[in-house]
Amino acid sequence: MDNIKKTLIDQCILSHFVNPKESLIDRVYAACRLHNTIKGQELEVPGEFNEGRMWLPVSSMVHSFVKDTATNNTWGTRIWKKKQFIFFTPCLLEKKGRTDYIGMIEGGTVLSIGYPELEDLMISYAEVDKWIKYLSSKNEQYYQERAQLLHKEPIDRVAQFIKENPAFVGCTSQAVQASHVRLKRGGYINQLKKIKERNLIGQS
Repeated sequence: MDNIKKTLIDQCILSHFVNPKESLIDRVYAACRLHNTIKGQELEVPGEFNEGRMWLPVSSMVHSFVKDTATNNTWGTRIWKKKQFIFFTPCLLEKKGRTDYIGMIEGGTVLSIGYPELEDLMISYAEVDKWIKYLSSKNEQYYQERAQLLHKEPIDRVAQFIKENPAFVGCTSQAVQASHVRLKRGGYINQLKKIKERNLIGQS
């Protein structure tokens, strides 16, 4: 096995388990893939359980989005920071179809494990099952907070989004930023002007 891949798996995945069994270590090594990605690359498109993967960006930001073919709009659904595990709970745990695209905001190294292999690990090792369900609960919390954000008035929505995601705002276009607060680029720019006029950014 490539030494870089092994080191990343040890540091980024196996470190989440206390004294993992040798069999678990060997199976994680075998299941993991190492990807070298570029900015804008799509890691995943909508599909079924068997094609889904859990992704781990080692040093890059990633986001997910959906494409509305009826209106030709793209809407952001989530932002992941580096070393955050990316998977869709309804697909992994309930085998529902995946609806989101996953794309690289920045190029970099990414690890991944297929959903079928991950499911087998959850069945075989209680600690993996517990860990994935913990991550699933954190995912649910994120989406609840996001739903609350999207129910706010546009100016408050944009102001909060900017405060909470400075790195994302610093390396993406206004069109991409707008998609994550359910606004078109023009509407987003209008809200930015209002925020600047009212000096909202930087307030607690």
